[in-house]
Amino acid sequence: MAQTLNVEVNKAAGGEQRLTYEGLRGRDTRSAERVIDGFVAVLQRMTPEERIRASRHGGFTRWERWVWAARYPDEIPLINDEFEWIARNLVDIE
Repeated sequence: MAQTLNVEVNKAAGGEQRLTYEGLRGRDTRSAERVIDGFVAVLQRMTPEERIRASRHGGFTRWERWVWAARYPDEIPLINDEFEWIARNLVDIE
């Protein structure tokens, strides 16, 4: 499973395929949608555990986490009813 995670995240990380504001800025709608669809295809090949691990260990950009949250809202780890990656940056975590 870890090998699959590394391969899939590396595919997502390959060049322009990373979902970032800078990577999508200046693209037309179809081009931007192709990049997003490519990342969604990577998400679909991963197991829920692999997606969580990728999010926790720097495999996803902020935009990629939001796409993941939009596609798989029930598997996002929560802390105090907030997405884990947001809650980790908050001071008032219990």
